[in-house]
Amino acid sequence: MKSVLTAKKLKRMEKLLSELEQLRVELRLEKQRRDVRTLSARRQELVNTIRDHKEVSFDFLARNFRAVPISTLHYDLLQLIKHGYIQKMGSTRGVCYTLRTQ
Repeated sequence: MKSVLTAKKLKRMEKLLSELEQLRVELRLEKQRRDVRTLSARRQELVNTIRDHKEVSFDFLARNFRAVPISTLHYDLLQLIKHGYIQKMGSTRGVCYTLRTQ
C-alpha cells in the first residue's frame, strides 16, 4: 500500500524538521558553553565578547583587548576558528567574527 503525502502531512514534516534544526543549534551552543570552560581565560573572554555582541570586527576586539599583542590576538582567533568555536565572515578589511552555530 502506497503512502500519499498530503499537504497536511508535508507541513507537519517540515515543522518537525524545523524543530529538529533548532534543537541541533541549541545543543551545539550548549556544548560550546561547556567547552569554553576548558579554554584559557583570554580565549574564554574572546568567545564571551563575540557571544555578547553577535558580530565583531578585529578592530573592535583589539580595542577591547589592548593588553594583548595583535599577533597573539590573531593567533587566538585562528585557534578558536580551527576548533569550531567561532567563524570568520568576509576577508581582508571587512572581516567579522561570529559564534559558530552549525
